[in-house]
Amino acid sequence: AALQRTGSMAMEKMVRGVRGNNEARRNGLREAKSFSIPNAGTILFTSGVDSVERRFYLSADKIIYRCGGGESTLAHDVDSLAFSKIANKRIRIDVTLQEEIKGKTISVNLESEVLIRN
Repeated sequence: AALQRTGSMAMEKMVRGVRGNNEARRNGLREAKSFSIPNAGTILFTSGVDSVERRFYLSADKIIYRCGGGESTLAHDVDSLAFSKIANKRIRIDVTLQEEIKGKTISVNLESEVLIRN
């Protein structure tokens, strides 16, 4: 349940925005005016709200959000993160989280499609 919650929260932040206030909630992938996927585990995008370049990427076992000079961790225990372009304004996100508990490996897979509004 904890892995599911962590993955769901990270997915929500990537799609809608990282901070909890209304302004930041308009700065997720769905509000991008442009994006690029330099490799499967990284997406760069420019917000249609403030034209600031942002990125989400996998570093070791963490999903990192980078905006300007600042970084924050959205999730840990991440086994894989993949972004793919489905159509001109549609992005697919796949996340797998994995944790060892009492000698057993627990995995959670999440996927989402984002329709870019701008």
